[in-house]
Amino acid sequence: MIKKYEGLHLTAYCDKLIYQGDKYIKHCPTWNERYSIWYGTKSFPWESITEEEAERRVREYLEWVFVRLLEVACYTDMQKTAIADFMYNSWAYTKHNVTWIYFYDYVQSCDKQTINWFLNPNNYKSKGLKKRRQAQYNYFNWVRKM
Repeated sequence: MIKKYEGLHLTAYCDKLIYQGDKYIKHCPTWNERYSIWYGTKSFPWESITEEEAERRVREYLEWVFVRLLEVACYTDMQKTAIADFMYNSWAYTKHNVTWIYFYDYVQSCDKQTINWFLNPNNYKSKGLKKRRQAQYNYFNWVRKM
């Protein structure tokens, strides 16, 4: 899910969006604004990497997050996939984002109702984010039909 929605970028790009009027626009006037690389993680505007390095970084992140999810036994594999993607998209890799910290508290307490609120696509304005949250919501609430 991460690769599908983030896309592969081997050079840094402006990843700060501001809501202006009825749409989001990219806004990075200075070097210390939010730049991203590989599959959407923070970088500096001058950074570039190889595809192998991008793959290594995404594997490292997934190992980091799934080790933490293994500690919480109340989720299916599909739910863990949705949680991991949301955490990644919420800058989990920096481990300092307030949204991520609150979200992870709900994850640890198995509060599925609140997690569903975070994943609800109607809580977001961006069309792309709505689409991603819908996919996360669908994964989280997927029930195998017998």
